[in-house]
Amino acid sequence: MSADVSSLGKLGDDGGSTRRSSVGRQRLSTGSSRSPWAVQKLRGIVDAPPLTTYPALLEGLQELSEFYEENTRENRRQLRCEMESRTLKSCEQVLKSFAGVQAILSSVQGDVQRMRENVNHISNRLSTARLGASEVVAQTGDLRKKLSNAEKRAQVATLFFKRFLLSRSEEAILESAEISEEFLATLNKLERIHVESKSLLRCRNQRAGLEVVEMAAARREDAYERVYRFVQSRCGALDVESAEDEVESKLLRETIHTLKARPILLGYCADEVGAARRAILVERFVTALTRGGPAGVPRPIEMHAHDAMRYTNDMLAWIHQALASERELIMKLFSNVNESEASERKDGEETALKVLNTIFDALCRPFRVRFEQALDPQPPVVTLYKLASLLEFYAHTMMKLLGDDSGLPNTLLECNSLAMYAFFSSWRSRLESFQSAKPVPSEDLSPPIAVRQSMSRVKEIALTLDGSLSPAEAREEQIVAILEVILNPLITLCARMAAKHLEPVEREIFMANCIDTMRVPLVSFSFAASRAESLMADADAHIDRYIELSTASVLKSFGLYEVSEAIKFAQPGIALSRVPGLDSQTLAVGLNNFYAVLFERGQKSLANPERLRPPKIERISNSRMRLRVNRAVLQALTDLYAKIYKAMHDPENEYQVDQAGVLNPWDPQKVFLVLSGHFDLPNDM
Repeated sequence: MSADVSSLGKLGDDGGSTRRSSVGRQRLSTGSSRSPWAVQKLRGIVDAPPLTTYPALLEGLQELSEFYEENTRENRRQLRCEMESRTLKSCEQVLKSFAGVQAILSSVQGDVQRMRENVNHISNRLSTARLGASEVVAQTGDLRKKLSNAEKRAQVATLFFKRFLLSRSEEAILESAEISEEFLATLNKLERIHVESKSLLRCRNQRAGLEVVEMAAARREDAYERVYRFVQSRCGALDVESAEDEVESKLLRETIHTLKARPILLGYCADEVGAARRAILVERFVTALTRGGPAGVPRPIEMHAHDAMRYTNDMLAWIHQALASERELIMKLFSNVNESEASERKDGEETALKVLNTIFDALCRPFRVRFEQALDPQPPVVTLYKLASLLEFYAHTMMKLLGDDSGLPNTLLECNSLAMYAFFSSWRSRLESFQSAKPVPSEDLSPPIAVRQSMSRVKEIALTLDGSLSPAEAREEQIVAILEVILNPLITLCARMAAKHLEPVEREIFMANCIDTMRVPLVSFSFAASRAESLMADADAHIDRYIELSTASVLKSFGLYEVSEAIKFAQPGIALSRVPGLDSQTLAVGLNNFYAVLFERGQKSLANPERLRPPKIERISNSRMRLRVNRAVLQALTDLYAKIYKAMHDPENEYQVDQAGVLNPWDPQKVFLVLSGHFDLPNDM
């Protein structure tokens, strides 16, 4: 059989595949008549794929080849039975192998069964215990709820006690005789209790609220009364200049801040503080006036009572320093910058300002009396203005500290009015004395002493005004008012002097000199610029009139004035040679005189050099004005000569050629160059 199996295995060999196919086909063809089934069977075997494609089948066939040693027919018939027998033996071996495992699994199953029984027993016992403990759990939950409620009620009671009742230590603090920070803190808590206890009256249990309100009200009245008496006794003892009173000042400030809960008591307290500080301030002021500082330093203010300026300045400086110190103290006492509400801060500042005004109103009368005494005898006029300026400065400075309607700044403004009234009265009396003296202009036509002295004082006044802190508009208004009182009478005085004692040319020079002297001190100050420009315009107007008069005087000296007037008023269309004053003979005389002076001076001759110069021009004090006059006269002479030259060479004027030749007029440009040497003009002219 093994040989058959091996022969069957060789069917898959590639080398004999062709032969087997041919043999198979022959057998099929020869045996087709014998058995169709066998033919089909063989055909299926022949057409089957090679066994090499089935490794598992080959392995099985290899195993079968080991069953028998010989390939016999009997063995091939018993092949199935042999295979089944071998299979049964293999199964028996497997069963024998798993017998131990089965025993172990049976033991495990028994253990699991016993464990299940124990678990069921324990579960039954737990169910029984759970049913028994449910009542205990319920009772425990109820007790916990009761405990939680009790704790909450205890917390509420504790909070209520802390919120609406005073502790024993706090009650002892309120009953103590000393006012301290702890006392004020306890009073603030009592005030808060009084305010918040009103909310208890809106609850269902109003009894507690009523008891708290009654307790707080009774204790508050006594506490606030003690606080008021403390402020009343301590406010006057503070020394604003002592650093040792800082702690006392802080306690007093907190005490007054506590009284803000009682506006009526706070008002009484403010009045008491004002009265106490008022008395102390007056005493300190009198001491500074009469005895000075400690050990005589600084010296008494009244030692300088003879010097009105220093006396007033020292008093005002002392008052200002005292105001700064008192304001710092009062603001600390009544105004708390830490207050959250703006309205509360404003109320505190208003109360502080009211107290300050109460304090410093006491200095109004002493200061005014002493200031009026300082004005007798009347100080110099400049000192009066300096006093007025000083008073105005301190008045506005103190207004910023005390308010616009306060008494002390208004008193200073009244004293300022007194000083200004004395100032203007002094000026008027001085000007009246100048006029009554009937002054006469000097020969050099310089301004009178009244103008020079007045403008010297005006300059001092302007310097004082320039150093003030007043706005530019206010300074301009002040200088305008002052100059209105000073300059207008001076100009009137100078005009009367000139009209009474001087000729027209001298009059214009004198007025120009006086007005220019008034202008010069004002040029350096911006707030007096408008009046300086006005004075310059007035001086220039007088110079313009002087130019007209001096030009006419120079032309008359040559006999050309009538020629100038004739040319000015000549009718158009008429020959100038036929106009009276413009005939050839008159022109020849005038031009010859003009040439004589012009060229004689050019040839270093001293025949009459002053005929070309404007009369008395050297008496004009301002060099700018002198230059302007020289330029104007030179231009007038040059223009007139150019007109004459043009007219003589114009055929329409009927001047004969020989006449022109006799006159021999010079070219106008050459005449201008020669004329320029006769006038004090700069090189660029």
